[in-house]
Amino acid sequence: MAPRRLSGLRSIWNERRARSRSLSIGLTSFEQAQRSWARSIAAYAEVPAEYRSFFEPLQEAGAPFPLVVIAPSYQGFLHREIERLVCATSDEITFMENRGRRLEVHCYPIREISCVEVSSILLDARLKIMGLERGGRLPGSTAVRFNAVTDFLFAPIVARIRSGAEVLKPGPRRMPDPFDAWGKQNFKFMNYARRSLLGNEEVHQAILQPEIRVKVVPAFGRGVHRTISPTHATLLTDRELITIREGPAPGGRESYGGVWDYMPLQRIERLSIAEAAHGAVGLSIQLLGAMHLDLPFEALARNRLEALQAKFDELTECRLEGGKARAKTD
Repeated sequence: MAPRRLSGLRSIWNERRARSRSLSIGLTSFEQAQRSWARSIAAYAEVPAEYRSFFEPLQEAGAPFPLVVIAPSYQGFLHREIERLVCATSDEITFMENRGRRLEVHCYPIREISCVEVSSILLDARLKIMGLERGGRLPGSTAVRFNAVTDFLFAPIVARIRSGAEVLKPGPRRMPDPFDAWGKQNFKFMNYARRSLLGNEEVHQAILQPEIRVKVVPAFGRGVHRTISPTHATLLTDRELITIREGPAPGGRESYGGVWDYMPLQRIERLSIAEAAHGAVGLSIQLLGAMHLDLPFEALARNRLEALQAKFDELTECRLEGGKARAKTD
């Protein structure tokens, strides 16, 4: 690396370290951690000045105050997260990014959201929306990162996206718990799957795929294995296709946390099954808006994948016929 460039990087590093130290002087470790916590806003009067231009039309129209959460900015060595505000009305999710002199706004009608992704790895959490932005035909995605301690603030927003215009209440499910058999195989994923259901959502198909490892190079007479896919699960309910996978493992040893993807059935264009590398079988989830998700399974899972695909076709056909019938009635 050229001496001049190295000197420049050192100057940047020293400047950021000094800034970080100056901001944290006099703060305990707990108080410093609190600075990274998201916070909710409960009324129009509490909205910070830089965001008021967005909320003024809502207030003038007499609209009830929406769900609003602010994730603060925080400084890292090579990456800086800017402050973001998330606003959830009854029919739209809006992300606002505070970029100093300008406010960047991304609006997603709930009916146009193809996937909402929630991840939690140790204390690093993220909410990501994928779909069509208001007034546009091109697919987009927007994410907000926050301290996982405050994930309860974002839970109502995720629930609003997943439920759409419906009000879902917890209640007894008409089908037996499909995850009981997972308890001995993977207790963590049994709990992950149970907590992923919304209201009285019914599970029609559920596949738990353990970690897939393959032998790559023999070394010193012993096989060397590589993980090509972490443990993951796929749930088909009467409303959604849900995938759950282990989060990236720091240092490549143990897995911490997980990643949840919630995809409304009406936003899935098709499911397809095909051969994948290393003798695996791949499930491809094609979403509206040219977005897709691919998951590898062991070859032995093909029959279960075909059953899931057949049930998906049945459910989406029923929803399509139901929608046509309601349209004629209206």
